[in-house]
Amino acid sequence: MDGTIATGRRAAIASIQSLTLALLAFAFWAQAASANAITDENARPGDPGWQAGVSTLVAPASEIEGYAGQASASPGDEVQFHVRAADRYRVVIYRLGWYGGVGGRRVACLPSCTSDRAPASQQAPPAPDPATGIVRAGWSATDTFRVPADARSGYYLAEFVLTAGSHAGRARPYPFIVRPDASSPPSLLVVAPVNTWQAYNNWGGKSLYGFNSTGSVAANHVSFDRPYASANGPVLEWEIQAVRYLERNGEDVGYVTDVDVDRQPGVLTEMPTGLAPQHGAVVILGHSEYWSKRIRDAYDAQVAGGRNLVALGADDGMWQVRYEDADRTLVEYRFAAADPSPDPATKTASFDSLNPPRPVCELLGVEFQGLEREGSPPGAYAVPPAAASDPWFTGTGLVAGDLLPDTVGTEWDSVVPGCNVPPLTGLFQFSGTLGGKPTRADAVRYQTPSGARVFSAGSLRFEWGLDDYPGPTRPSGETANVGLERFVENLLHDLVGAPSSPPPPPQQPPPPDIPFGGVDLLSKVVTAKHAAVRVSAWCPRTAIGRCTGTLVLGKRRSGRITVRFGRAALSLIPGVRSTIRVRLTRRARRTLAKHGQLRAWVVASAHDRRGLTQITLARLVIM
Repeated sequence: MDGTIATGRRAAIASIQSLTLALLAFAFWAQAASANAITDENARPGDPGWQAGVSTLVAPASEIEGYAGQASASPGDEVQFHVRAADRYRVVIYRLGWYGGVGGRRVACLPSCTSDRAPASQQAPPAPDPATGIVRAGWSATDTFRVPADARSGYYLAEFVLTAGSHAGRARPYPFIVRPDASSPPSLLVVAPVNTWQAYNNWGGKSLYGFNSTGSVAANHVSFDRPYASANGPVLEWEIQAVRYLERNGEDVGYVTDVDVDRQPGVLTEMPTGLAPQHGAVVILGHSEYWSKRIRDAYDAQVAGGRNLVALGADDGMWQVRYEDADRTLVEYRFAAADPSPDPATKTASFDSLNPPRPVCELLGVEFQGLEREGSPPGAYAVPPAAASDPWFTGTGLVAGDLLPDTVGTEWDSVVPGCNVPPLTGLFQFSGTLGGKPTRADAVRYQTPSGARVFSAGSLRFEWGLDDYPGPTRPSGETANVGLERFVENLLHDLVGAPSSPPPPPQQPPPPDIPFGGVDLLSKVVTAKHAAVRVSAWCPRTAIGRCTGTLVLGKRRSGRITVRFGRAALSLIPGVRSTIRVRLTRRARRTLAKHGQLRAWVVASAHDRRGLTQITLARLVIM
């Protein structure tokens, strides 16, 4: 009897210990999840005002424009802006991200969000230098922004907004990067291709290209000290979709620039405490075409040291450049014979024409293959039979032979026969006609002797498959590809050593008047702000593809909304909770103003790719 009791006690103690360990493990997981700074950042209210200067209310360059005195800054640093304005203006700073689909959050205003500055006169753009073609604005500083000490690393946008005159409310933008706090390196480090931004920038009449330079003669020196000629580039062309995707998924991500890598190559190998080199990655976004020798050396050293590398665009690392004037001038002669530099290792020419050659396929596994002619249709990546069983395809719904429409084009890369690179695994392939001629494109992975893995997407359009944001040249109607989104989630989480689909924490029972379902409320009592309210929506992890549908606020009768107070479209990633902003109708705003509150129902209907319909009803009071 005593032995039976003792055994029972031991079993009970063991059960309690197991339960305690399980609770401690869950508490640790929950704490880690809540500590994700990117998730917390993107839970803050977004502000659609960031779209003004890049899309909806672009000011003429003759009325206002400006630039930042540096490509990037750290928390606590000062960023000086050099603005020329024909009328009164203010500078509004936004951080780009997800923010419930809004895409940006207002961070600061200069001098404040309720005041402005007098017009700012600056010298006219100087003529291009006859020897180098360089155009440097050389304007005086007009505004200073101190990056908050707790600022989250990211893509930031300074909007130079006119506040008076016939163009009041219109703006022009200038992007810059806020680097991670040096004490908290991220597991995913994104490198923004600012060299390419300036290479194509033809403000003042010159770029590194003849097609958009005066007299069709390219410059061989371009300056960072000038505005961008295009209001909706360069960030919105090839990078914004990936930024929104990474932040929507709550990745532990930080951002630096080409210039930062050249100045401090070691930034590519800085890791969070306790994370092994094989469990971190550097991500090259967009069109990173121009690298200095130190940048290429840094990438080579990174993978040799065991840290993973991901290139989500195409035509990366094709041209070697160098910096002058404290990294504010980019030099590129394009041909070694034209470059007066006496050092053959730093000649500005294609990497594969250097002496000795350094073809980029030796680093990325692929190399530039083709350029799409304007108006020619894009191609579709296909899943090769040998790749379909790869773990990165888990949960994507993609099988051998499946096509991913519109994922290959503009510029693309392919495998180079005979390139000195470890054995490649082909993950997506295209073979057909692009730009009017037969070609092929490849997305590949390989592993180095150090254990580092390298993935190259091989197409500029690849990132467009990660988010629906339209961008300046993206054809109307093109949307994200759910299978591709999951594929990239799998590869990133594999490289950083995180589960692709971590189990969600247990849901608390909802209040009796808010049935558990696909929509819940941030609060039963919601304060209307800027004539809108926000609710929290989610799509089950078991869904196949996005949950798309509609969310409606209003009065309900017989299960239907009979008087509408607001409506918003739903496009939700499985398992990812999003904050939906619902703009109130004019009738709802009048009722709210008259009575001080508005009692409403939320009705949400959504379906996934299988057609599964989910309807949720919830009551709320809008104050």
